[in-house]
Amino acid sequence: LIESETRYRTLLENIPGVVYRCFLDEYWTMLFLSQEIQTISGYPASDFYNNQVRSFISIIHPEDRTKVREGIMQSIQSRQPYRLEYRLLRADGPERWVYEKGQGFWDERGQLQYLDGVFFDITERKRTEASLQQVNQQLQALLDYCPTPLNIFDGNGYYHRVNQETVRLLGKSSEAEIKGRHFGDFLPADLVDV
Repeated sequence: LIESETRYRTLLENIPGVVYRCFLDEYWTMLFLSQEIQTISGYPASDFYNNQVRSFISIIHPEDRTKVREGIMQSIQSRQPYRLEYRLLRADGPERWVYEKGQGFWDERGQLQYLDGVFFDITERKRTEASLQQVNQQLQALLDYCPTPLNIFDGNGYYHRVNQETVRLLGKSSEAEIKGRHFGDFLPADLVDV
């Protein structure tokens, strides 16, 4: 039993995320929380056991709490696993993004007993996504600023990006009507036949 417990603890401590078991109550009262929570939140796991020092809900970003609760409740009602992305508030101030996957555990009478799950720090991924979105917006602004038709094609001749002058020239009402189509789709019929 001791050897089995040691293997279990070693396995949990080597998972690069937080493993938990909690009640589905107002505070997400933790029955178990792996030590990785301190890396992500800055708070030790012992703070959360039975809400001794703080509740888990208290470190979920206030703007995300309703979304998290509703996402879990919908999944529990349909008895499906849940997957969520939300922000946690760290002890030292900056927020961290996490990806959580979990599910309910029901007893033989069909009563929900607790939630089991895991969550991972995805802050760097979120930062990268935000940077990429900003670069894309800047690229589109540059394209739209150009007074002549300017386009970016993929390797097979399909429009990837177009500017407003291209939209106007091709007689379309939006970029969506052009993106993803082949440049040959817009050539006059007599040129296509050649």
